[in-house]
Amino acid sequence: MERRFAMVCLHETDTMEDGTVRYIPCCIKEGVAGYFPMRGNPDKLQSAWYWGKTHEECSEICDIYNQDLGLTAEDVREIIASSMRLSSINLLVED
Repeated sequence: MERRFAMVCLHETDTMEDGTVRYIPCCIKEGVAGYFPMRGNPDKLQSAWYWGKTHEECSEICDIYNQDLGLTAEDVREIIASSMRLSSINLLVED
């Protein structure tokens, strides 16, 4: 089964040298606990994904990206909920 994924703005940011703030989307994978900020990897010459200067702007771009993936708002909620359920279970198991 191929897992779906969605991009969500979870308030991950970088502050640039000039003091401006850039928002980074996070990838949430269906059935996988947690989230993955799209920060890139300098060792692999990958840059961070900067999707806006405000939380709202980043969220709007995430919505458009998810729509381009063919996801509805309900699909995105299901993906997020599946990740949160596993995160909660993992916390209970670790205690």
